Amino acid sequence: MKGKKLKINHVSCTMFGAENSKICFILSGTGYTYDKPILYYATQLMVEKGYDVIQIHYSFEKDLFAQSDEMISQTIYELVNQVVITQLREVSYKEIAFIGKSLGTIPIVNHYMQQNFHVPVKFMSLTPVLSMNRLYMNLKQSKYHSLVIIGSSDPHYDPEKITSLANHQIVVIPDANHSLEVEKDVMKSLQILKQSIEAIGLFVS
Repeated sequence: MKGKKLKINHVSCTMFGAENSKICFILSGTGYTYDKPILYYATQLMVEKGYDVIQIHYSFEKDLFAQSDEMISQTIYELVNQVVITQLREVSYKEIAFIGKSLGTIPIVNHYMQQNFHVPVKFMSLTPVLSMNRLYMNLKQSKYHSLVIIGSSDPHYDPEKITSLANHQIVVIPDANHSLEVEKDVMKSLQILKQSIEAIGLFVS
């Protein structure tokens, strides 16, 4: 499946599908790009489910991550939101979805999950950065019921925090790392991939 490369408000994107009634914005991690397994198959799944899909491309200088959590969050949001608001103004979608991986979960949880939408919206956070206190608190207090997928060997995994997120659909994958894989165990990693994609599929059904 090949997407269309384009710029939306000067931000590079890849778009799949066209003229559907639903839209899904996908936000990658820093090193976990759209050609990696979870995001590659999540994109295909959302297209299969009848969504237009926009992958937003970005990269940031390392010095950004020396800033405060609030500055990191605001910087990423301002870039991503140029695409989101432009697309939503141009097309009247009947449903919106967001999928974020790691870094990409920051604007989703800290900004979009704090907003009101005039159509149904679904949020999916893959390996959210729960070590950022603002993100954790915003996720915990959000009025939205979202999907959270994280591995027990992810450095951002915290069993106490996960337990407190009872208002969300939580999938904790034993032994999975921040890439939602098990190092040196290909078959188990493939099982995790299948489990994760199935969880996304059920959540948006």
